[in-house]
Amino acid sequence: MTLASNTLSGRGARAVKIPPLLFRVGTFLELRESQLKHFWNAVHHSQWQRPLAWKRALQQLAWHNIPLDRVMCEECMSPGVLVKVIEDLTQEKRLPRISANMIEASLLKQTDHTGRWKDQPPEPRAVVFSPEIAAWIGHYWR
Repeated sequence: MTLASNTLSGRGARAVKIPPLLFRVGTFLELRESQLKHFWNAVHHSQWQRPLAWKRALQQLAWHNIPLDRVMCEECMSPGVLVKVIEDLTQEKRLPRISANMIEASLLKQTDHTGRWKDQPPEPRAVVFSPEIAAWIGHYWR
């Protein structure tokens, strides 16, 4: 994907600058330039809480020049949160359903069967022992 321009403009609208971090995310998600522009335009003009919070989180992440793999591990960039933001934008009538479906399809291609990004390290799981084994371990370490 080549993203030649980092601004959006429409009829009578001022140009909206797309954050460079969003270009990196768009490349990761294999979004076409038009999809990324529609998405950012919708986020930028949204009045709903979740898209506004996501935009603020993206802007905060953009202040730090961190690797994309770390950015994508942030909660606000999880597949589930991104889908919820896209759905809010669609319900708010900021993003056409056809654009939302195409973006979500690109997003889902990058997720595994658990709904996490492919190649993302699994979350550490707490080890839970039966009460008998926990008591035995506790007794052993006293």
